[in-house]
Amino acid sequence: RVNPVLSTIATVGYRYEDADDEEGTQINQAEGDLGLIYQPNDDLSLTFGVGYADRDESVNIDGVETTDNNSGVSLRALGSYETEELDYDFTARYTTAAPSARFSGDFRVSYEALRSRITGRVFQEYGLGSEGDDRRLTGAGVTYSYEVNQISALAFDVTYANSASADDESDDFEDPDRRQLDFAAQYNRNFTDVVAGTIGYRMTQYQEDPTDAISHEVFLRIGRSFVTGF
Repeated sequence: RVNPVLSTIATVGYRYEDADDEEGTQINQAEGDLGLIYQPNDDLSLTFGVGYADRDESVNIDGVETTDNNSGVSLRALGSYETEELDYDFTARYTTAAPSARFSGDFRVSYEALRSRITGRVFQEYGLGSEGDDRRLTGAGVTYSYEVNQISALAFDVTYANSASADDESDDFEDPDRRQLDFAAQYNRNFTDVVAGTIGYRMTQYQEDPTDAISHEVFLRIGRSFVTGF
């Protein structure tokens, strides 16, 4: 903490993706940044960071592995603002550590009632497709959560997204090659102050010419949180 409204922050991250395709496409990405947190009051918080990222994309063709490396600057921003009726949150990331410069992030607006909360969001993100192609996913969604009691809650989410090649700079809302609709329902429970669990169901419908597909998933997660001091 530099002063009552300004703090410094250091962030590091690592991401690994495996398409499990015939060419064994994998992506390894590491990054770190230094930034500032500006929080003039309890309702407003802004964070900005500048750093460096390194990205390796490897494929294995006929037993020969090749790797494309991209590295460059990484800029990060996030913020939140609370009013009596609505909460606003956003995250944004810009990096040149990719075959072409990329912008990703999301913007969320939430309305909170006595025991429930509804959140709308728009987003753009990048990821590795199941066929080993780099994809750009752009979409919108709505989440509704209901607090059953002090230790458990229900959540429902509907998300629609368009998917296009990450190398395609055109507007993927106008001409996407894939469309995706997701529905999820889950039950969350806090077993102790540090141990929590989730059980849920997710349905995903893919629309891609010439065929469509539907997948179903049942998931169970148990986690424990850790807090340390320096």
